[in-house]
Amino acid sequence: MTRWKEFDVKRGSSGPLLQVQGLEVEFRTGGRVVHAVNGIDIDVRRGETVAVLGESGSGKSITFEAILGTLDSPPGHVTGGRAEFEGQNLFDLSPRRRRAICGDRIGMIFQDPLSALNPVYTVGWQMAEMYRVHRHLGRAEARRQSMDMLARVGIPDVQRRIDNYPHEFSGGMRQRLVIAMALAVDPALVIADEPTTALDVTVEAQILALLRDLQRERGMGLILITHSMAVAAEIADRICVMYAGQVVERGDVRTLFGSPAHPYTAGLLHSLPGVAAARHRRLTPIPGQPPDLAHIPPGCPFHPRCPRAEARCRAEPPALRPVGDGQREAACHFAEELLAAAPTAQQDEGHAR
Repeated sequence: MTRWKEFDVKRGSSGPLLQVQGLEVEFRTGGRVVHAVNGIDIDVRRGETVAVLGESGSGKSITFEAILGTLDSPPGHVTGGRAEFEGQNLFDLSPRRRRAICGDRIGMIFQDPLSALNPVYTVGWQMAEMYRVHRHLGRAEARRQSMDMLARVGIPDVQRRIDNYPHEFSGGMRQRLVIAMALAVDPALVIADEPTTALDVTVEAQILALLRDLQRERGMGLILITHSMAVAAEIADRICVMYAGQVVERGDVRTLFGSPAHPYTAGLLHSLPGVAAARHRRLTPIPGQPPDLAHIPPGCPFHPRCPRAEARCRAEPPALRPVGDGQREAACHFAEELLAAAPTAQQDEGHAR
């Protein structure tokens, strides 16, 4: 059985595995131009988990579809920016070379495992294909390594279940299958797009624990795309909050959840029952709806929904900049005032979790 050594390099001690700078993505359809991603910067290091957080439509999944080359084009187009993975700009590579890297060095865990798996092939055939294509193994060895990997992610009775079809597995087991396929060829980076959305809380906890264990063993970088504050707090080292295709706040998980520096992040926290109760507050949903990305409002894109908005917010886009003690960045003209009025991270420690 394949085994991996425990990863013991200090998190964040090496340079970025993936460094995204100024990424811009547009969708052109029906005479409209939808600005889905607007100049975002994101990086992740080996052994680190970065959660990308935000409402549906904030640009989370589109960002990484563009990076992986799975964006539907047309109508989607990358119009600016770089995405350097292990020193190579993925946008400069040929489609064939990019697919080879993204299938080998970057693994993807999809939100809906049933649609990600082919219903007409057995689980064993689909797993073994990863080893045949990327490791050029023979049929027997590819099947043996597939069984090892399926056992590692907790699939019971592997010798029998390897010849089952995806529909013969439960939702939690299918998610484990997708994780096994993403990790089969030992990628340096894994991108998990809402990996626990359709699962009950017990299975969700098992899947998150499995991802943490595998990351610890293999030292891979992990990007977790989610709209769940609880999931982000459970597994992430750093948080990147997106709104209207932009990064509005980012920082380490304890600092950001303890004292958010952007009204949108604060609004997300105030809408959580556990956090609101801990701070002796009523649940306060964020008013309104996210903007139409074909007509993003001038100034701060959050100002139509922001309780602190002033004339400056409606005219001047705030830059993403270091605020407070420099442990996080926020794109808000009044970030310092928000921090001064917020409870300290020590007072709120553990409530987000």
